[in-house]
Amino acid sequence: MENSLNRISIPAVALSSVIVLAMDIIGSTVLFALNSPEISPNITPAQIEAITLAMSQDLGFMFSALLYGTATTIIGGYLAARFAKKYPYFNAAAFGLTSIVLGLLLSSETPFWFQALGLLSTIPAAVLGGHWYCTKNV
Repeated sequence: MENSLNRISIPAVALSSVIVLAMDIIGSTVLFALNSPEISPNITPAQIEAITLAMSQDLGFMFSALLYGTATTIIGGYLAARFAKKYPYFNAAAFGLTSIVLGLLLSSETPFWFQALGLLSTIPAAVLGGHWYCTKNV
């Protein structure tokens, strides 16, 4: 019987993670810019911190960020499955697990409910992306 870890393509998961991390950085920058009109070239780090804190309390912004993050996780699961070509669900789930680890390492000060929802939805969203790949390639 084949070991489950042999079913995971580390290059596929790593490449998917890098792509999604780039998408998340770009997307969060755009969301931040769209929701904070008071940003200017002369803004101080203290002002950026105050704006970020205020935005972390804004439910509209937080839900937008959560939806965007879930969408990129679905895309990442799809990409991991596609790049691996074999065992798409294992690779999508491995991408999800990698995303959780990266999320915990790179997380900022956000409300507990936001972090909990994000973490709890990560693996199902990634596996959904893997399933999406399977339905397109049957």
